[in-house]
Amino acid sequence: MISSPAVMFERESQATVAVPGDVDGPAVTELDAAFEGARRQHPAIIRVDLRAAESISRAALSLFLRWQELAQRTGFHVLFVHARERIADTLRAAGLDSLYGSEET
Repeated sequence: MISSPAVMFERESQATVAVPGDVDGPAVTELDAAFEGARRQHPAIIRVDLRAAESISRAALSLFLRWQELAQRTGFHVLFVHARERIADTLRAAGLDSLYGSEET
């Protein structure tokens, strides 16, 4: 059973989307819905917490790239945090390394 992504608002200007487990198949759709729910609240930063993710699919990586493009067009920031080394390597290879943070801010 796949847990649903969780959205937490720390402050009005920041939200965190917690990624539950592997990100593939139906989880990608659920994750996108959680991200959109967070985005509708207009935070300046949306953090994507990857600490529970053991792997990400190509579909998930495409989703992350789409989120970054959306953020650049509409004026908010996406920050990927707490990724395992293998996932961090994938983020770097996709050009999302400037959006990766290993510690909470």
